[in-house]
Amino acid sequence: MAAINLTEKTLAAIEGTDKLVYHWDTNLACFGVYAKGKTRNFVVKGRVHGEQVMYTMGKCALYKKVKDARDEAKELLGKMSKGINPKKEKEALVTAAVAEKKKGITLEDVLDSYLSERPNLKDSTRKFYRLMLDTYLEDWKDRPIREIDYQDVKERHLFLSKKVDPSTKAVKKKRTEKKKVRTNGPGVANSAMKTLRVLFNHAISEHPEIMTVNPVDRLKTWNELKPRTGYLTASQLPDWYKAAGASENKVFADALLLLLFTGLRSKSEAFGLTWDNVDMAGKVMTFLDTKNGTNLELPITPKVFEIFERRQALRENEFVFPSPVKKIPIKGGPVKEDHIKDVRDELAKINEAAGVANIPHDFRRTFLSIADSLDISPYVLKALVNHSEKKASDVTGGYIQIPLERKRKALQMIEDEIMRIVAGN
Repeated sequence: MAAINLTEKTLAAIEGTDKLVYHWDTNLACFGVYAKGKTRNFVVKGRVHGEQVMYTMGKCALYKKVKDARDEAKELLGKMSKGINPKKEKEALVTAAVAEKKKGITLEDVLDSYLSERPNLKDSTRKFYRLMLDTYLEDWKDRPIREIDYQDVKERHLFLSKKVDPSTKAVKKKRTEKKKVRTNGPGVANSAMKTLRVLFNHAISEHPEIMTVNPVDRLKTWNELKPRTGYLTASQLPDWYKAAGASENKVFADALLLLLFTGLRSKSEAFGLTWDNVDMAGKVMTFLDTKNGTNLELPITPKVFEIFERRQALRENEFVFPSPVKKIPIKGGPVKEDHIKDVRDELAKINEAAGVANIPHDFRRTFLSIADSLDISPYVLKALVNHSEKKASDVTGGYIQIPLERKRKALQMIEDEIMRIVAGN
């Protein structure tokens, strides 16, 4: 450390080295310059509540005269003597400035940020969050998120909870001729609020300057949703199977039969199956990146093999169950091939012919109910339907491995039981 009479001339004469060196002013105690290489900064040091504080005022080049820096140093040292820490004071000002700038961050800004920071998030999840915002929170998209309070959340949840049926005109149109009608209801209300809760938590994590409380956490009016329990009973199954076999729309009917024999999830697993993932010779099918983030490998049983043979004979593209609708890109180019996604119209026809009412997921319940009646191990069933199991909740399950042949044996038992019921034996 060196003591010098700081003037413009002596300041210019200071030569920096590769080490940090302080040069203290002889005219004002605790005011000086630190230099390292070409860097020159004015600095003051003092004590605040007994703790030494070294505060960098700024680069010397920012001050026209040394006197200007010395006058500012006097003010800073005066604040320190009164217990004011200039470092903390500056930090508070910066925080306030950042908070002021962030006050305009909208709900859609937060969603964009949330999605961009999670590149591994499934496309279906991304679409779901977008749907919630674009359909049920559309009037809040451009609203600063900090302005959405508990009362807003409570009122919107109550509004969305009231079931609103589609218009009669919309119902009469075929699904292929109309835009899908979005309606309110208890499930929709809960889903919208869960999405909002995720976005609020993200905003609190990223922008604590403007948000610290998640208003959705205060919500006490969550709707109690009854789980769906529908499935094809032993008395309904023969007629339904016969109606499916008589369907003129074989692609859709075969897709539904695959659900019945495997218990697969419809949209995220069965419907998008490609021929690349069907090994007819080895009698194995693979479903990639499923709902729980894993790949699912299942044996192909005889009835499923028959389904694939029918589909293979009429193969159109890479998908086992190709969509009848061909998508043409907006900017030209080749026609985009796709797979079936909405089977409700065809399912309704089959159900009507069979005199039953069910939805695609009912096949999963039907499959599991039949499997349970055969006393198949719960661990094998979880492996077949790709249910994830948290190791912390079932330590034993984490050690049990289910080989492919054990799956094949279980699937064959289930298939045989389905066909026994269908035959009325």
